[in-house]
Amino acid sequence: MPVTIILATTIFSSEEQRVASMIVAALLPGLLNAGLMFASYGARNDIPAEDDLDDVSCCSKAGFQFLFPPKQSLMEIVLCSVLTLAYGALMAYAFHPYTMSLFYGSEQGLASSLPWLVLVGLSSYSLFSHHCPESAIYRDNDQELGWGSNHYQRVVFYVLLGIALLAYESFGLDVIVTNDGKLPVQVGMPSVDVAVAPKVLYQAFTVVYVLQVIGVLSHPVVNILWALEQLSIHVLGTSPRASDGRIVLSFCLNLVFVAICYQVRESAGH
Repeated sequence: MPVTIILATTIFSSEEQRVASMIVAALLPGLLNAGLMFASYGARNDIPAEDDLDDVSCCSKAGFQFLFPPKQSLMEIVLCSVLTLAYGALMAYAFHPYTMSLFYGSEQGLASSLPWLVLVGLSSYSLFSHHCPESAIYRDNDQELGWGSNHYQRVVFYVLLGIALLAYESFGLDVIVTNDGKLPVQVGMPSVDVAVAPKVLYQAFTVVYVLQVIGVLSHPVVNILWALEQLSIHVLGTSPRASDGRIVLSFCLNLVFVAICYQVRESAGH
């Protein structure tokens, strides 16, 4: 994955070619990974028992499936293919020379982004092989693919960071140009410096990876549930809930109740 991104962003390095680099960085690993997954999935029942294995080299069927374990279902193959396409495109966007010069104000060489590209490659391991072992797992069994399992959590986090950078370029640059990097606020309120936001997002590539490795950061959906429960307890004053559905339902109901109380207060003129 990093090699594809480097080649795509080097060959198509200008502003006009940035979209082309994203397409190349998405399609090459996407098509390759789809072919590997379908080949491994199709041959999942052809491997004999371990005692009967005569050839365990990399070129054998057993060696191939060791390197590229078959996915659990066709649905996971589709999910993994979509993630591979999005991952390649967004990482090529994030580390494209024009994107980095846009956010940093000057041209950035390959050496400045190389450490992040190494992390991009390590995080893409779960797309092509088995999912990374994580210490911050959700529930007791994390072997089956589910909405809260950690199979592709590193990829998902990096995709979210890429989307954040893209959204910032789409909606935040006009604010920087017209307000000297400050968010427009009401009179008397302190201004918020948004010019440093892209640099913070780039540093987040390192921070997120380290937090996942040491087991502090789990799947994004699991983190959202945790945050909703903490807000419900410490801000809205409720008690802990026993299930995921109750956490979401309790948070939404209490939020609606607070909004109604605020509206009644405003209507009364207080």
